[in-house]
Amino acid sequence: MNVLVVVSPSHEFLYQEHFLKTLPQGVSVIEHRLDMIGNGAYLSKDWQTGVVSKLEVVLAYAKGHAGEVFILSDIDIQFFPTFKIEDSLKDFKQAGVDVLFQREVLRTDSREVNTGFYIARSTPYVINLLQDAIAICSKSSSQNDQVAINQLLRVPDFGKKWGLLPKTYYARSHGFPPQKGIIIHHANRTLTTYSKAIQLRRVRKLIMGGMVCRYIPIFEEIMDYMISGEVFAMLWRRIAAR
Repeated sequence: MNVLVVVSPSHEFLYQEHFLKTLPQGVSVIEHRLDMIGNGAYLSKDWQTGVVSKLEVVLAYAKGHAGEVFILSDIDIQFFPTFKIEDSLKDFKQAGVDVLFQREVLRTDSREVNTGFYIARSTPYVINLLQDAIAICSKSSSQNDQVAINQLLRVPDFGKKWGLLPKTYYARSHGFPPQKGIIIHHANRTLTTYSKAIQLRRVRKLIMGGMVCRYIPIFEEIMDYMISGEVFAMLWRRIAAR
């Protein structure tokens, strides 16, 4: 199975140090490199260029490989030894859909997808989804592939040929610490590539280390959460809601 990636200069170190170094052997990576300037911060101009390019790269691939199953992956993702490409293919076949997305959150009432990692088959449904997402982005002042695709999937007439990957395909937006048995980690819910690198190292230490290594990342995460002011903001919202 081929894994499609879009690599920008700002994310090169994440790609080299975390994505490629943890990628299982036997997986074929198809790279598309972007030549642009920027720090890759969330919603920056170069970030928006990157996510739209991701849609365009996958669309071109899908059009040229009819019926083929492939993976699209962001490069702020790391793999664990429990990841097996044959198991991912099995998950996809058992779902009986055209595309399986990573979950954005774990709430049982949420169907929001994360477009940083998905398994798809090159079908007219997937091609139409990508084309329509590109069209939405082209008309938006803030281009975001995830917002566009979720907007499309909420329309009943668009069809139900999509689903959600198991919880073992972990993203930071699922909460912390991750549950045992995760097979990938997507370093989302953060604004900069620097903070993504910290998160990737922290989660790897937690999953691959011993008991002590498990407690240290949790302590670091709690400290970061408190320093960020999110705890006080949450308490203030609860007080204001009364």
